[in-house]
Amino acid sequence: MPGFSNMEQETLGLLVRAHRRSLAKLDTSLSLVGNQDRLLLVLILRLAVLFHRNRQPDNRPDLVLSITKTGYQLEIDSDWLKENPLTEAELLNEVAYWKEVGLSLSLGS
Repeated sequence: MPGFSNMEQETLGLLVRAHRRSLAKLDTSLSLVGNQDRLLLVLILRLAVLFHRNRQPDNRPDLVLSITKTGYQLEIDSDWLKENPLTEAELLNEVAYWKEVGLSLSLGS
């Protein structure tokens, strides 16, 4: 990847490896110490993939993402989730993936 610094190359590689499925494979890359920016980038990318999975311009909910002491809090309209059970199931999987690496992703409304 010419044109990118070593740190940028590492970050891009992490994002590519982490954008789907389990995060356990990246446990050493996602250590809590000094990686808050990278962790946040990974989470934002994963949420973008999750909410744009059907690639249709349908009604997406307003999201509020907050950083907590133990991880992240995602606020999403509970009525929207009830109308979109597949997305809700994927979000619950996402919560479990983050728990595997020792971080909390909680859902609220």
